Amino acid sequence: MHSGNTGYKVLTTLAKAMLLSGLLLSGAQAEDLNGPLAQVKSGLIRGVNELGVRAFKGIPYAAPPIKENRWRRPQPVQPWSGVRVTSQFGPACAQSAQEDPNTKLPAPSVSEDCLTLNVWTPSSPVGAPDAPKPVMVWLHGGDFRSGVVSYPLSNGAQLANQGVVVVTINYRLGYFGFFDHPALVREDVTTPANFGLLDQIEALKWVQENISAFGGDPGNVTLAGDDAGAVSAYYLMASPKALGLFHKVIAQSGDPWLKLEDRNQAKKSGMKAATQAGVAADADAAQLRAIPAGTLIKLNSELPPDAAFGPIIGDEAAPYALLDAVDRKLMAPVPLLTGVNSYEVSIAPQLSLTQETILAPLGDQKDAARALYPEDWSDTQFAEKVFSDMRYNAPNRWLALEQSHRASAWFYYFNYAPQYLREQFAGTPHGWHLPFTFGTYSLIPEMYANFRPQDITMARRFQRYLVNFMRSASPSDPTLPNWPAYNAQNQIMMVLGDATEPMAGLFRQRIEFFTTLYRNSNKKY
Repeated sequence: MHSGNTGYKVLTTLAKAMLLSGLLLSGAQAEDLNGPLAQVKSGLIRGVNELGVRAFKGIPYAAPPIKENRWRRPQPVQPWSGVRVTSQFGPACAQSAQEDPNTKLPAPSVSEDCLTLNVWTPSSPVGAPDAPKPVMVWLHGGDFRSGVVSYPLSNGAQLANQGVVVVTINYRLGYFGFFDHPALVREDVTTPANFGLLDQIEALKWVQENISAFGGDPGNVTLAGDDAGAVSAYYLMASPKALGLFHKVIAQSGDPWLKLEDRNQAKKSGMKAATQAGVAADADAAQLRAIPAGTLIKLNSELPPDAAFGPIIGDEAAPYALLDAVDRKLMAPVPLLTGVNSYEVSIAPQLSLTQETILAPLGDQKDAARALYPEDWSDTQFAEKVFSDMRYNAPNRWLALEQSHRASAWFYYFNYAPQYLREQFAGTPHGWHLPFTFGTYSLIPEMYANFRPQDITMARRFQRYLVNFMRSASPSDPTLPNWPAYNAQNQIMMVLGDATEPMAGLFRQRIEFFTTLYRNSNKKY
């Protein structure tokens, strides 16, 4: 099973087109003496004017997490003198980055020294000239093991052209970002395990301290992300360390019921990984930090796809799993806009999954589950919908419903793909909301050349809803179809397809079935 791999291949093909067109920059760049300047807490930076906005790339928000800083909380940036050139992206955080065998897309530059962020801000006034602009902080996806913000799909220029200050960040991944081991605790009993989440929190603190230098409003920050970035946003909603650092959340195609480890389980996993890296069981923290980065990257790449990996439950950043945090009423009372795509999970036919195999873990509930789906579906269709409901539809609608008791909540169902790609997909694949969210279809020649007017209309409509939410905590717009809030009384979601319209009760029986099953078992199937 995999989440929208076909869609991902298409998207990376488009990124390759960007590279070939010269729009995806790499390598050293000379300072543009006409580039915009900004004064941040650590020093003066110079960015670039591009795509109608001001862009500042590769700004360090924490010290390099290398050597003695590996597996420590993010440390302060050393201030610099003079002007620091911020015209190119920093490397992605350490991960298994290889040329894609299908698309031949070159691997991104990666490094353990990666704690940088990027800012796009309007070049000309949008709205009141001197009014601070709403801010969106974007957390990339990638199953907490991979992810890149330098590719064009998450370029913030188009959103900035609509009056939003956009921030995208790198955060530690894999064993660099989510790791526990007895030796680290022996060194410091307060040591955390969720270094990646703490990086995200540190970036949010940086935004509070510095975003006014870019015209942004530190009192109007929307935390947004997709896939693992959406799960991160959910966990930061429940984290006491992130309280007050953001004011709204946009969560796209995340899995809040993601199977995760607690600290005891994570310590065992950490010891196993360290042993595989050639470190003795009684090693101290210094010996752990001496493990070559390449060895840890290799171990990350060898993790099974279904391994419990991501936030570790029980430290200062993530004291509780989301179900417990919700039940304890610990979720931050901030407005939430969340949603899923219509084809989140695709199944390779050669896996030969049968309905019986899929439903076997449900025990005495399997017959009730089977009755919720059409009898004439193939095994592949059945598997795709069941896994989509369990991993995406039910978890996100559950969380939207719970959040509606604390603040306002909105839910969308994205069922739109560009006309020229519809024969390839049975709906909207995992990740295909990104060019519509960021408006990056206009940056990618292959996509833009094939986009029809109705495709562009949908992208502009979706962006309009999202930008409205960033500005005012409501997606509503008098020029667009009305988007009602999601709550227990109506459970209305906005369906974004060939027709954009609110619908109540879509797949309600299936969603309620899996929600009840999950809550009763308190585990992820």
